[in-house]
Amino acid sequence: MKQNIKNKKHLSRYLAAPLAVIILSLSLAGCGNNAGAPAKPPVSQEASDSADSANSSDKSGAENVAMSFKPAENGMLAKKQYDFPYMGLSAKLTDAILEKMKSYDITMIGSEEPAEDGTLGAATLSWYALTEEQKALEVTSLDSEKWLGSLSLIGTIGVYNSEYLSQIDKLSGCNDHKELGKSEDGKYTYMLSFTDSADSGYRKELEKSKITLTAMEPVNYSMGNGAFSEARVETNHVGSFSTTDVNGTSYTNDYFSQYDLTLVNAFTTWCSPCIGEMPDLEKFKQEMESRGIGMAAFALDTVSGDGEDNTSAIELSQQLIKKAGLTFPILKPDETALNGRLKGIDSFPESFFVDRNGNIVGDTYAGTRSFQEWKEIAEKELANLKNMN
Repeated sequence: MKQNIKNKKHLSRYLAAPLAVIILSLSLAGCGNNAGAPAKPPVSQEASDSADSANSSDKSGAENVAMSFKPAENGMLAKKQYDFPYMGLSAKLTDAILEKMKSYDITMIGSEEPAEDGTLGAATLSWYALTEEQKALEVTSLDSEKWLGSLSLIGTIGVYNSEYLSQIDKLSGCNDHKELGKSEDGKYTYMLSFTDSADSGYRKELEKSKITLTAMEPVNYSMGNGAFSEARVETNHVGSFSTTDVNGTSYTNDYFSQYDLTLVNAFTTWCSPCIGEMPDLEKFKQEMESRGIGMAAFALDTVSGDGEDNTSAIELSQQLIKKAGLTFPILKPDETALNGRLKGIDSFPESFFVDRNGNIVGDTYAGTRSFQEWKEIAEKELANLKNMN
């Protein structure tokens, strides 16, 4: 499922599902699997939202798991350091800004513009101030442009190629710009920008942020990565891990030893297609378990980049379990991230299979599937596994 990326602006994957419309939205290319089969190219969240939502519109039980969310809580999570290799920078925000992000007085949102040739045209990290009313707003769907337009823009850190630099006022929403430097090849300019109306206190704190320019990795939109992607970790084994599910029950890598094959579903609580798929995954678990095929899900947004619990996402996961009647575990990723396998995922949901020895086998599956589709896929992967053995 490929998408025309020309002249199309994309909001960051760190927004809630109704907001998330970036081309990479949530998987990087280069994911390895030891079966020798190439990973399927990840679809974008926008494509997933449009196509998969349509495909799942008749899914049994999907309408029963629709959940409300607070847009204020769906910006980028506060963390000590942000590393964006495809944007070519790392950022350390001040403690004051991070505290404001944690209390949702400020939200941090990313946006990017693909260039005509498929490279990165521009990418911005923007900070917005929220009112108490905006912080408390709870919805089941949202017009992302209208929402962002209602917020008070403070400032932006952006990277622009020469063509897009001339559009900096429009792209950043700001009119006061300071150059931070250029990329190693000189093709991109980094700018710190503010609005005239920016809160002076917030502006001073953002100006104290430590921005380090790094080697800029080339974006490959056709393979699903973009400005805010993390680097993929190529691995063919989940390694040893110890974590809990969202209800506090302990799990280790021994969970996989119970089944010949386990379907692992990586999702986020803000991804609408992910949530809509859960009744089908539960049906899959109920029917396939007796055939030696297990089911497990990882809610990646339940833990921040600093390893701290995201209470809001955990509570949403708990609600999901009740509303969808899930009996398979929804797990929090631990610091190992399944030996790195859960890192760099940008197109949600993303699913893969693990054998009883912890080996990652078969193909990688981006996007949602119906129960029947998952059943056929699992049967194929199990047959392939037995043939290999």
